[in-house]
Amino acid sequence: MLDLVWKSHNSPLFGAALELWVAARTDPELRAAMVQVEQDVASAVWEGAEQLFGVEVATRPGFVPNVDTALNGMRGLALVAIVLDDPAVVERRWEVLRERLLLLFRSDVPQQRRARGRAA
Repeated sequence: MLDLVWKSHNSPLFGAALELWVAARTDPELRAAMVQVEQDVASAVWEGAEQLFGVEVATRPGFVPNVDTALNGMRGLALVAIVLDDPAVVERRWEVLRERLLLLFRSDVPQQRRARGRAA
């Protein structure tokens, strides 16, 4: 899931969305439209996350902020990638971010369940 969402942040669609976000800063009509787009995208992400992780995991305390943190981190790195224009550096930074995000999601799993998972 993380890799799929990261890939979407490195597409022409992200660049187009970024241009619209910037323009929406000073255009009230565009801002209203972008709020709706943002809500639609968020709904799609939450549905995907629930399907991927299952309702049991997706409804645990901490899951929602972890998904928000993942999205915010990816957006930030995608912005940095535009300026750096160095795919190797961006890829290394993504690997670090990805590992940190995986730790967040792993910490969302109760200890006894993690212990059972290792024994299996």
